[in-house]
Amino acid sequence: MRLFNGTKLYYLLIVVLAASLIGARRTELASLTIRNKSGQQIAVRLITPDHSVFYYLTVPANEPHTFVDKTFTITKTAYAMRLYYYLPSDPATGYECPEARNTRLVAGRNIRITVTPCFKLPVNRGEPTQIKFGRWRCVR
Repeated sequence: MRLFNGTKLYYLLIVVLAASLIGARRTELASLTIRNKSGQQIAVRLITPDHSVFYYLTVPANEPHTFVDKTFTITKTAYAMRLYYYLPSDPATGYECPEARNTRLVAGRNIRITVTPCFKLPVNRGEPTQIKFGRWRCVR
């Protein structure tokens, strides 16, 4: 005795597939480019307010008079962002720059962040999609 014939199995498969897609939603993504001009390896920590999404992004050190760009794909939402500079003598432990505070990053579009040396303020803010870290509280 067969429990399901071919037609009933086909309809059952369609119902199960439709039920699984009802709760599915599309995740929107944004591109985050971090430009390192600090002269040492850096890391950026991103956490959503409800702690459901967490990123820890590392960017290698740059050579003098150059910069390193690294691009990441993140979900479009608001994050608490913290920047860490790695000590050249001990790359396992990073330190927070006293000038760099917790910053709110609203990733609603593609964003480029330029990281300058710890104790120097950026020369200017830059264009709307290019943010220089450490001088402005909210990055949109």
